[in-house]
Amino acid sequence: MISQDFEIFFGDQDSNLEVLEDQFPQYRFRRIKQVHGDQLVQSTLLDISSPQEADAHWTQDSDLALLIATADCIPVLIFCSQIHKIMAIHAGWRGVENQIVTKSIGNFLKSGSISENLQIFIGPHIQAQSFEIENNLRDQILSTVPKSNVDFFTDLQNGKSLVNLQEVVVAQLAHLGVSRIQIQTSAIDTVTNKKYHSYRRDKEKSGRQLSFIALKSSR
Repeated sequence: MISQDFEIFFGDQDSNLEVLEDQFPQYRFRRIKQVHGDQLVQSTLLDISSPQEADAHWTQDSDLALLIATADCIPVLIFCSQIHKIMAIHAGWRGVENQIVTKSIGNFLKSGSISENLQIFIGPHIQAQSFEIENNLRDQILSTVPKSNVDFFTDLQNGKSLVNLQEVVVAQLAHLGVSRIQIQTSAIDTVTNKKYHSYRRDKEKSGRQLSFIALKSSR
């Protein structure tokens, strides 16, 4: 997706860094060392050091593409029109439980933005029909959202449930005042769609797809 101010890209199995650099020569790409935590760091064009350990990064630098690598986890890309700032977040189930998306957006709000000015894009990830977990883990994740009429899970009656991580993230965002119309979601299941890498499907043989968001320069 390309807008006047920014560009987003959600990759599949073919989206390695070499391909992206060839396809988008106008951007410099910046990665982070993802560790399934909840840390947010700043990325800049001037930073030439090793990737920082974090699962979310932001910038106000134009032509800097913030990369996120996923294989079932949720890639979340965010643009704020008010302060012209972007963010890329890697949210696995641990990140969802630790509320990395809302914690990171809190950075926007503290720096002068308001929730109504955010545009949020959620890319391909493990969908509810493929995310089977123990009920104790389900309860830990669901403790981060208020009770509602949304079906966050399906009870399998074997001590396990199917959990909809995307709906949990949307509910967490609602608590910050972000409405559903500000969020573009994905119905692509990386587990069942062979065009995408999936750790749950392929285990250690799985690769990672790269996604990014970049601010466009005025040229």
